[in-house]
Amino acid sequence: MLKQDGDNAAATSGRLVNEVLVRYRAFDEYCTKLKARMAFPLLVRYAQEVFSRQAESGTGDVAITSTFPQPATSLGFTKALAMKEIMTPRVPTVEQPTPGSARSPMDTWRLLFVDSVENVELLKDACKDAGYQVVGARTLDEAWAFLDGEDHADVIICAAHLEEESMFDLLKSVRASAVHRKSMFLILSLAPSAIGERLDRSTAKAGMMLGADLYAIMPVFDPHELVALIKQLQPAVPILQQ
Repeated sequence: MLKQDGDNAAATSGRLVNEVLVRYRAFDEYCTKLKARMAFPLLVRYAQEVFSRQAESGTGDVAITSTFPQPATSLGFTKALAMKEIMTPRVPTVEQPTPGSARSPMDTWRLLFVDSVENVELLKDACKDAGYQVVGARTLDEAWAFLDGEDHADVIICAAHLEEESMFDLLKSVRASAVHRKSMFLILSLAPSAIGERLDRSTAKAGMMLGADLYAIMPVFDPHELVALIKQLQPAVPILQQ
């Protein structure tokens, strides 16, 4: 009996996901276009509410349409919640150095990393162990959500080849900003793909012309090399102490 219940639960779960992808494909594509991967759980919740109403009605047809219900309904509220999740970028927080690596405020610089989720975590961990405050952003919107709120980063480390955005957009905006133009800017080509390798030379040249302070190619991640690069760029005194 337990096995049968488990099979039924798995089948129901699979059906939920299938309905989300098939019946609400347009919305899913919209989420992807806006880089709103975090909205997917809300979309699943929306589908769950649809199936709950189906079960209550016994007809299997309640609220199954090609569009979302009106905002007056609870389903519409869930849609609105998903849309809010899409349109509001996550605001990254400052993470402190690892215990035992913390230094005095005069010797603590703040780094902002802009890269994929996996790379950001790798970079942050290495620099927290070296005594830095770190901030990780997965998109340009998240980077600016932090910068507009905290007003500074001593060194910005941005991936040379972002998945769906342009590093150049961030670089140009930083250099045009009265508040952030003095932040040092490191472009990091970490484990570049074959295409990235071919583009590195032209990307480096363009980046330096637009105001980057350093372009570094790192075929294999090396935490010691990363810290050495950052030390070349960090100001003599952290911005917060100036």
